[in-house]
Amino acid sequence: MGKDPRALGQAAPAGYGLSSASPAIGGSWLFVRMGALYPVRRAGQAPGGGRFRRGAGVASRGETNEYRTDRSVSEARARDMTMLPHPIPYQGSKRKLAPVIAGYLPERIRTFYEPFAGSAAMTIYAARHDRAERFVVADSFAPLVALLRAIVEEPEPTAARYREIWEGRKAGGRGFFDRVRDRYNRRGDPVDLLYLICRCVKNAVRFNGAGRFTQSADRRRLGMRPDRMRSAMVGVSSILRGRVEFRIGDWRRTSADARPEDFVYMDPPYLGTTIGRDKRYHRQMRSDELVAGLEELRRRGVPFALSYDGMTGGREYGPPLPDSLGLTRLLLHAGPSSQSTLCGRREETIESLYVTPGLAAPVDGAVRPVPEQVGLAL
Repeated sequence: MGKDPRALGQAAPAGYGLSSASPAIGGSWLFVRMGALYPVRRAGQAPGGGRFRRGAGVASRGETNEYRTDRSVSEARARDMTMLPHPIPYQGSKRKLAPVIAGYLPERIRTFYEPFAGSAAMTIYAARHDRAERFVVADSFAPLVALLRAIVEEPEPTAARYREIWEGRKAGGRGFFDRVRDRYNRRGDPVDLLYLICRCVKNAVRFNGAGRFTQSADRRRLGMRPDRMRSAMVGVSSILRGRVEFRIGDWRRTSADARPEDFVYMDPPYLGTTIGRDKRYHRQMRSDELVAGLEELRRRGVPFALSYDGMTGGREYGPPLPDSLGLTRLLLHAGPSSQSTLCGRREETIESLYVTPGLAAPVDGAVRPVPEQVGLAL
């Protein structure tokens, strides 16, 4: 996967290392540490005149750059992230990465599409910060779309139904979760699904080949408490109601009307959950199917960002996407791996974010911490 980054070191501030772009991982790349902001000094700009850019400090060849972390700005962004309402606690949700990813969105977006909605974390963040005029939330998993619609359009009845289920555990005993799971697998009730997500192990959903929810209860947690759930639902409703359209179906169909003035954010099932034994979602995503859809978006001139695969510890999940797509690959520090923690290991997760031209200029170098991160970038 390219040269050892330590062999590419150039002058950089203490505690940081500079690594070159690597064609071996699908074009230009940079390492973004979650929550950090760096002022970028542009060519011809006077020293000390750098402005803040979300993500990482990026240097063009021949420029002199000054880098520092503005802790007050980072902490403000962290507070904003925790204040955003998130009623669906999906493992793999982009809630924590949303402020970083949002830094690569266009300034003006007519319609923001999220065709692999999951918890709709990016839509919630973008709507909260008025990054688009309207939103399209879609998924191929119909009960999940029904749940999101209920949260936005009927938050109070949906919260009351969740409270009823949550409080039923008191009289239901140890087998209560299993009974709710069986009921959901028979009826497909979206609020039953919400309770299962909140209570299951590490909020990590699992479905079998027949589409039945199979994950077990996490005995250490009760799930989000009803008062907090109601606040989250009311909050999401206040942000999105009247501005969002819900769709069910294949992602290429639900985003078929996207235009160049729109934006599509995608967080599909990763290759690591599509091949092998760990097929955790109700539907998997083959890489050839994904690439074909991305090629279509590129032909139509639709800007997009794609979260896809990455690394945990020293393991990389899947090859990079083809260079022919012309995308820039960013490596985002997503924090400790929940799955590794579940297995008794402490490993960091690095996620790939692919963006279309113009959203993140190709870079010759990127600042990232060393030495603990030095083996992860290439």
